[in-house]
Amino acid sequence: TLTLKNEAAEISLTLTNAATPVRPGRMQLDSSADDFFDLTVTGPRVRASGTLKSAKGDEVALLGEGFSRHSYTQVPTHKLFRSWMTTTGLWRNLTFYISMMHTPKGLGGGAVPFLAVFEGDKLLVSAVEGVDLRYFGYKRDDRAAGKFRVPGGFRFSYSDKKTGITVSGRVERKKLVNRFDVLETLNKFDRFIVERFQKPMQYRQLVRWKLEVTQGKDSKKASGEGLSDYSFVN
Repeated sequence: TLTLKNEAAEISLTLTNAATPVRPGRMQLDSSADDFFDLTVTGPRVRASGTLKSAKGDEVALLGEGFSRHSYTQVPTHKLFRSWMTTTGLWRNLTFYISMMHTPKGLGGGAVPFLAVFEGDKLLVSAVEGVDLRYFGYKRDDRAAGKFRVPGGFRFSYSDKKTGITVSGRVERKKLVNRFDVLETLNKFDRFIVERFQKPMQYRQLVRWKLEVTQGKDSKKASGEGLSDYSFVN
């Protein structure tokens, strides 16, 4: 149960997992066991119910679905990734989570994808290798210190020869719902220090997505709207 309260209102929510958490594993950053990145999709699909109560005493019942993830590391973000995208899609009994991390030169300057697909609470796909993801529709943010090129969407695919499962999908931006410049929240001294190492920006997009999951003669198609989060460091 989660409770949030301020002068205007109080929200109380009970969150229940509708799909089993999935952990792709720990990414070792070098030979030291202390330098790592760890990701767990703690709630691929979470059912939420609760109430919103205003300071005047008005109360509204809340009911919906969402997702949660947890990641942690022991190194500064500018040494971990240059950019990181995450997207989740929920449709009836199908759920997918996909992410793509682009590492800096110190970690090889490569791309690290992850894809998880669920049918109900059954995990169909959990893959790092073999995931093909290609961005399109870039727009440059000239207001950002890093002048980042933010994708307008991406296509992705995956095939597992052992299970016979193939996955394909497309995600496309509908609109930008949040642009967060981390540097603007810092005082002049802190900004001067941070800006020497990174120029962090975060973008949240409302997106339209399509997904197809095929195994043998069985094919499932889904579509809907969701959120894509893009984080840039350098």
